[in-house]
Amino acid sequence: MSAQRIALLSILTTCMFGFSIYMQNGLFLLPFPLFRIGLFGIVIALFITEKKQLIRSDWFLFAWSFCLAISSHFLLEIVFNEATMLQYKSEIDQFLAIALLLFACFFFLWQLMQLTTFRSFDQWLIISGASLFFIGMLANYMILLPFGLVSWYIGIKLSKNARSITEAVALLIQFILISVIVSIAYFGSGKVIAYL
Repeated sequence: MSAQRIALLSILTTCMFGFSIYMQNGLFLLPFPLFRIGLFGIVIALFITEKKQLIRSDWFLFAWSFCLAISSHFLLEIVFNEATMLQYKSEIDQFLAIALLLFACFFFLWQLMQLTTFRSFDQWLIISGASLFFIGMLANYMILLPFGLVSWYIGIKLSKNARSITEAVALLIQFILISVIVSIAYFGSGKVIAYL
C-alpha cells in the first residue's frame, strides 16, 4: 500500500469518526481529541510502508509526530487521574509547552534536512512555509500557522522531487488545517479548542 493511500484511508476514517460524533452529539466536529495521537499512528504506518526508502531526516518526522502526540490533553487524561492533573497543573502545562516547542523545532529540522539547495521557487516556498510555522509556534502567533502550512503545502506540490512520505504527511496536515478552520467558522473557537 502506498503512502498516499494510507493518508487517504486515514482521512476517510477521520470523517467516519466525525460522522459517529455527529450521530451521538449532533455536532459534526472533525478536530477531535484523537487527532494528535492518530497522526503519530499514521506516521508509524507510513514508516512501515516506506521502510526501504527512509532517509535520516525522516526520523525528525517521527520525533515531530511523537512530540505532538505526547502534548495531547486526551493522552494525559488517560495517564493521570483528575486529582493528579490539578495538583501538578503548572508542571503539566510546562511539559505541554516544551512538547509543542519541540514539535515545531522537529518540523522545521525535518523540512530543512530534506532540502538540498535553495535555487528553485518550490524549495523557497517550502522553507518559508516551515519558517512561518516555526515562528508562529515559538511566538504564539497563531495567525502565522495557516499561512505557513499553506505555503509549505504549495511548495511540496510544486516540487518535482518530493518524497511520497512527505506528500502524504502534507495531505494529512492540510486536511487537519481545513477541518479545524471549517469547524471554528461553524461552531466557534470555544468548542473546537475544547476538543483539541
